[in-house]
Amino acid sequence: MNYSRNRWYFRDMLKIVSFILILGAAIFALELKDLEPVGFFLCALGVGLFLLAQCLTPNDKQYDESVKENLRDLKSRALKKLGIDEDEISEVQPITFGGYDYQGADKRKEGKDKKWRSNVYKAVMIFFSQNEMHCYTLRFKTTEQEQVEETDVFFYQDIVSASTTSNTETITVGKKQKTVNIEAFKLTTKGGNAIIVNLLNAADAQKSVNAMRALLREARLSSQMQQAN
Repeated sequence: MNYSRNRWYFRDMLKIVSFILILGAAIFALELKDLEPVGFFLCALGVGLFLLAQCLTPNDKQYDESVKENLRDLKSRALKKLGIDEDEISEVQPITFGGYDYQGADKRKEGKDKKWRSNVYKAVMIFFSQNEMHCYTLRFKTTEQEQVEETDVFFYQDIVSASTTSNTETITVGKKQKTVNIEAFKLTTKGGNAIIVNLLNAADAQKSVNAMRALLREARLSSQMQQAN
């Protein structure tokens, strides 16, 4: 992951460039002859910074692609961390949920596509074995080398619900408070544990949640039948 390039995504160069250009233009507008060389320098600097920012700053799609690139080996990392073989979970395809996380993020931005992003991404990959659900969570920063991995294993009968939720969260951007609409996946267990992850694509996630609910119903029914016998 190109951390330095991703940091450019969150820099608001437009304000800096605008200030420099306005300052340079003001010198000419006020006909300050002695300061004209400074005015030329400021205008040239402003244009130069603008062009530099255009070259170095990734757009929304490019920033998202850098995140996807970091998730390319998610399955192999998850299997290794969970300590399970692929043969154990081969009957059902794993499900992945993920999205930008604002808790602990120090950089946030609303893209040109009107979607909010941060410099923290959280992904959860869930595997299904015969009797258990294996969960791997990866939380990482996009602007520096920092990540946290977590694993959880739950028996199917201990899972209370798998759902999607819609809520709002207030985040700080610069000196301003912004309200962000958030779609999230939530897995709850009998012990009161919960795995929550924001969703980048809520529509696709809902299909996965529906499939997971069907699987859980089948697993519980199978367990009840085994107990009855």
